[in-house]
Amino acid sequence: MTAAAARKAGFDCHLVLNGTPPKIPNGNLLLDIILGAKVHYCDRKDRDKRLFQVSDQLSEAGKNPYVIPVGGSNSIGSVGYVNAMLELNSQLDDMGVTLDAIIFATSSGGTQAGLTLGAKITGFKGDVLGISIDQTKIGSNPFPPVLTQIANATAERIGSDIRITESDCSLNCDYLGAGYAVPGELEFNAIKDLCLYEGILLGPVYTARAMGGFLDLIKKGCFTKHHTVLFWHTGGTPELFAWADQLREVFK
Repeated sequence: MTAAAARKAGFDCHLVLNGTPPKIPNGNLLLDIILGAKVHYCDRKDRDKRLFQVSDQLSEAGKNPYVIPVGGSNSIGSVGYVNAMLELNSQLDDMGVTLDAIIFATSSGGTQAGLTLGAKITGFKGDVLGISIDQTKIGSNPFPPVLTQIANATAERIGSDIRITESDCSLNCDYLGAGYAVPGELEFNAIKDLCLYEGILLGPVYTARAMGGFLDLIKKGCFTKHHTVLFWHTGGTPELFAWADQLREVFK
C-alpha cells in the first residue's frame, strides 16, 4: 500500500524488508515490484538501522526522504484509524447497532492506538480488543507502553485533550503461535472456514491469526450468540499467494 500510494503521489518508494531476495517473487513482494519500489533486504535485527541508512544515502544523493516506521505506526498513521472509528460510530448510529466488542489484528501498534483513541473520543462502550500477532505484554519490550505512546502522540497531533493509559488498551497475546509470519493450524483453519462459509479471504500473517484467536475465544465462551462483535478486517489478501503450497494441502 505504501508503494501504491507513493506511485499515485509521484514519489519514489524505497522499502526495507526482512530476508533475502526469493527466486520467484510472490504475494506482497510481487506487488512491490510491479509498483516500481526499490527493495532493500536486511536481517530483521538490523531493520531499523538499515532503514535510516537508506534514508541517509538518499539524502546524500540530493533526495528529500520521509521515513515511514514499521507498519506506519506513528501519530500520522494512527490518525487514519481515529477517523475510521469516527466513521464507524456514525454508521452504527445510522443502523441502530450497539457493539459489545471490536476485534482486530495488532502488531506494530498504529491500528490499535488509533482505534483505542477513537473509541475514547466517541464514547464507545464496548471492548476494543487487539489480538497480538507478534507482541507481548511482558519481557524486555512490552507492547502496552508502545500503544499509549502512539495514541497520545496522535491525540496531540489532532488537538485532542484525551489521553490513553495502559489500562485503556485491551490486548490478547495468547495466539502468537510459532512466531511472526509463521502460520500454522490456527491460521490455516481460519482461512479455510472464512473462505468456505463466508466467501471472505484472510491473510496468513495478520487477519488469519486474529480471526483464529477470535474463533477460539468463541469456543471458550468468551463470546456468545448474545454478543454483537465486529471483526475489523485489516487486509492482507496478497499474502495468500506466498503460501500457495500449504494452502493447496489445506483445501484438499
